[in-house]
Amino acid sequence: MAMVGLQPVMADFSPADIPGLSLWLDAADVNGDSSSPADGTPVAVWRDKSSAGHDVVQGSSMYQPQYRHDAIFRDAGQAMPTVRFASDWLSNGTIRAAPGNLHIFVVSQRSGSQLGGNTYQRLVSTSDGADAYDWAAPDWTLTSPYDSSGVSQAYGPDIRSLGSAVGNLSIVNISVGRDAASGGSRLTGDVAEVLVYTNILTANELNLVQDYLNEKWIFGVPVGPYLSQIGAMQDAGTGAVNLSATLKGTDADVHVCWDLSDQGTDLFSWGNIQGYTNRAVGTVITTPLTNLNSNATYWYRFFATNQLTGAANWSEPYPFTVDRGPVGAIRWDAWIGDLGWEANPGFLPGLEVERNLSPSYYHGRLPFYGEELSSTQILARAISQAVIDKEIAFAHAAGLDFWAYVLYDDSTPLALARQLHQSSIHRMDMNFCVIHEGGRVGAGGIAAWPGKIQRYIDFFNEPNYQTVLNGRPLLFVLSPGNMVGTNGFSSYAEAENAFVQLRTAVADEGLPSPYIVAMDFNASTAAANSALLGFDAISNYAPSGSPDGAAPYSTLRGIAENWWASAEGTGAKIIPPVTSGWDRRPRIENPVSWEPWQLPDVGISNYYERPTPQQLGAHVQAARDWCAANPSVAEADAMIIYAWNEMDEGGWIVPTLLEKASHLEAIQGALNAIPDRDGDGMPDLWETWYFDSPANASAVTEHDSDGSLDLHEYVAGTDPVDPQSVFAFDTISQSGNTALTLSWQSVSNHNYTVQFKPGLAAGEWGTLTNNLPATAPRNSLTIDMQTTNGFYRITVE
Repeated sequence: MAMVGLQPVMADFSPADIPGLSLWLDAADVNGDSSSPADGTPVAVWRDKSSAGHDVVQGSSMYQPQYRHDAIFRDAGQAMPTVRFASDWLSNGTIRAAPGNLHIFVVSQRSGSQLGGNTYQRLVSTSDGADAYDWAAPDWTLTSPYDSSGVSQAYGPDIRSLGSAVGNLSIVNISVGRDAASGGSRLTGDVAEVLVYTNILTANELNLVQDYLNEKWIFGVPVGPYLSQIGAMQDAGTGAVNLSATLKGTDADVHVCWDLSDQGTDLFSWGNIQGYTNRAVGTVITTPLTNLNSNATYWYRFFATNQLTGAANWSEPYPFTVDRGPVGAIRWDAWIGDLGWEANPGFLPGLEVERNLSPSYYHGRLPFYGEELSSTQILARAISQAVIDKEIAFAHAAGLDFWAYVLYDDSTPLALARQLHQSSIHRMDMNFCVIHEGGRVGAGGIAAWPGKIQRYIDFFNEPNYQTVLNGRPLLFVLSPGNMVGTNGFSSYAEAENAFVQLRTAVADEGLPSPYIVAMDFNASTAAANSALLGFDAISNYAPSGSPDGAAPYSTLRGIAENWWASAEGTGAKIIPPVTSGWDRRPRIENPVSWEPWQLPDVGISNYYERPTPQQLGAHVQAARDWCAANPSVAEADAMIIYAWNEMDEGGWIVPTLLEKASHLEAIQGALNAIPDRDGDGMPDLWETWYFDSPANASAVTEHDSDGSLDLHEYVAGTDPVDPQSVFAFDTISQSGNTALTLSWQSVSNHNYTVQFKPGLAAGEWGTLTNNLPATAPRNSLTIDMQTTNGFYRITVE
């Protein structure tokens, strides 16, 4: 965040006085020994003054920035040094691999002579190599000022900062002057100082650092009132974003403005304004913002005016991005085919669930990895790394944050999907947590508990284990009452003490206390068990019911949302469940061995209808709204969706051969997730469906060698991996000398325009017909050749 204003002298302060300093790059001491290189000297090593030894280096002389001793001028005309980048960069390896909190400050500038070069130029960037983006957690970036098109802007000395108390950012492969993930977005500008702390600074510490930087790189004092120590910080508990600044210069009225884009210096052009009258010098102005769009970038400015003198100053425009609470989906991974295990060799759940979906009327539930062998036989097996990697790509593109795996012993194939998730090179794109069934939690009683404690701790130490509320590992216990009894804990008191032991062991490991959630279909039962066991919140695995016949999805949604209300009435904290369906007919027609109570065909006519994508999206949005309206009850600001892949039980959002990714698209919209994160013009979900990952396609790739770029195939609605699916006139027939019929493959929800000109050099194309709706799978148009004889082409809208 940029700072302006002269601050008190702080000769005795050093950034190292504050704990957690892990990188300190100072252009005034680039060698780290108080010596100064000659002006124009290439910088191969910029020494880290933090004592952590994280020097940033550049081994290639072609890409070494230069030391400049006279780049920044202080108010008295004294020159201050910088390191000047001209598409150069300096790098370091890993400072901290595990996600956590951090605070970063960068002092930089760019003169008019340094304009040009890449868009979205990076000051500092990190990348763990798991994807192509440096802005998606656990990676992070700080950019120099740019316009709405990403073009670099000239600016005077500026302090930019990033503070995250959410606990989801690592410091891996840090680069100064370029995008650490792609190698692009290289800086043309000057960097004067970089400070990286591996913790979030307190308000007092923040003021100390800002005042230190402001004094050291003195920018001059504006006439009249002005704002300093400007920043935006999101509260990890409530999700609110607090904009803050300190009034300097004179007493003044202060206005805070924010919007989805910079609205300039016309106060009333901003969509949101908050005013504060007659504030004294030194007042810290704090404005909490709520009901912001998740994962959206906002811009804000402060404006101060003295009503007596008329003196006024605008701050620079600054962006901030809103994080939202985590959204997860339940995984039950029996899609394992004929895989069994020694402990129970006759139990083959994978074959049972495949049998359930084998009737042709259930083939619409087949996931994208399913195979329709015949009208009465299917395969559905998520047992390869490629399948799990593609599932990760789908979930990440949709904006989901984590999967909650029903926990089984690592020796069983029911744990295979979780294991493949953790072995994936893309695992950091999708967090995970576990749902432990009460009977399995209690199995073996207190004697078996130490081993389970260690297993939980091993999970919690995984860098992509889902946390809430400043790093607390999220743990669900399903039907916790089943922990107590035969072969389990002897009493609720013993079970409660077991979880006290768990929290103590986790604390000894240096981790925050786990956030333990009791799951039960009945809210009162969940709340009672949570209270007895000292848990933190309650939720529901799968909101359901017993409809009389075929009931609409709206009824099931009502059951889920009524559960929220009932749960709130218990006084417990809540992670609201969201349902994607409940239609058990495959299991009713062919009962599975682990549900001995289900008799064949009993209840076969009772089910809830499959939600449309729009209906599911509205339910997810309702859950988000409920969390926002009940921040003290929904303190974790999280929700859990039933389910990712319970296809035979009737709740799923995994893309299917019939629906493709339509339900994930609806969830993506409800979560305000970015549809096209890589900015290549093709939605990430579409790219994942056809190419397994957005990283495998771009605006200039062409996969099926049919002469049409992947981007053009997306626009046309054709299949980019089928050379027979082409947007072109593929049939042309002539009737006599008067009629010409043009035909082409068409796609639903597209409109077409046919254009004509008598010769290729005859000027602009004329329109024969436009807004011609698709009559998929083919369209035809007959043309009178006597009036329009020449060349024809077709466009799509």
